[in-house]
Amino acid sequence: MCRMILQFCHNTMTLGKEDIRKQATHLKNMSLGKYTPYTYGDFSASSEYDQSSRLIHSDGFGIYARNNEGERRKKFTRGVYSVGDGAIEQAAGGAYVVMMHARLSTTGDSNEENIQPIDLDNIVGMHNGTVKGLEQNGKSDSHTIMAYFNRALSADAIDARSLEKVCCEIAGRASHVSGMNLIIYAKRQDKIIVVSCYHASAARSKKMKDYYTLHLMKGETTNITSEGEGESLDNHTLYIIDRKSGKITQQKMKQLEALVEPEGRNQDKEESGEEDAGGEEDAGEE
Repeated sequence: MCRMILQFCHNTMTLGKEDIRKQATHLKNMSLGKYTPYTYGDFSASSEYDQSSRLIHSDGFGIYARNNEGERRKKFTRGVYSVGDGAIEQAAGGAYVVMMHARLSTTGDSNEENIQPIDLDNIVGMHNGTVKGLEQNGKSDSHTIMAYFNRALSADAIDARSLEKVCCEIAGRASHVSGMNLIIYAKRQDKIIVVSCYHASAARSKKMKDYYTLHLMKGETTNITSEGEGESLDNHTLYIIDRKSGKITQQKMKQLEALVEPEGRNQDKEESGEEDAGGEEDAGEE
């Protein structure tokens, strides 16, 4: 579980100190629950948690920044709310893409290795949610997810159907998907990949659905964030954004939805009287 935000500007522009400061302040407020005071009871009935305790995203904070000279990365093994603006501006200033992530660990160890964004050869990415069954040797599920996308985005072209297939491979391998919201910067193609995916039919509360809803805010810069006043992104939908032009294309991922929420699909069929004839609507079939 996490709060995350990506900010980028178009063409040859770069982000100024005020842009970075606003981005950092927004993440700090989200991590402390200042916009929406989420509690553990919104997500789980387990006696392992104090149901009334507020969610504080304190298990690490990471920054990735891309500028004309190259890349900068910085990780902190404490909450973003305890990191000064000066340190954040130093890491992110002058960039045209900045990604920030505040973690609340649910899978994998609470250590620097599991702090996001996760930076690989072809991508740098952030994940909000839990995909059970993907943790390996103390590494969180997010590492496995990003490895899939790193391979898929090694070519020059980006194909929406191929990316949905990657999402389906991940969901098919998992024992359960509560949330697989992804914000990925494809380095070679200079594009932003956003996957909005969460198990809505199994959500314990409306606040849980809100927690997994991503938001897009467009202005002089574009922001994709866990909480915000902009456009709410559709569930089980893939967005591909050209960083320079700002052009957005989107595609509903019906095959992924069928894998993540099979009970919802079956209920829809019962209500409509539809029978599964084994055609193109089959879950997970290409």
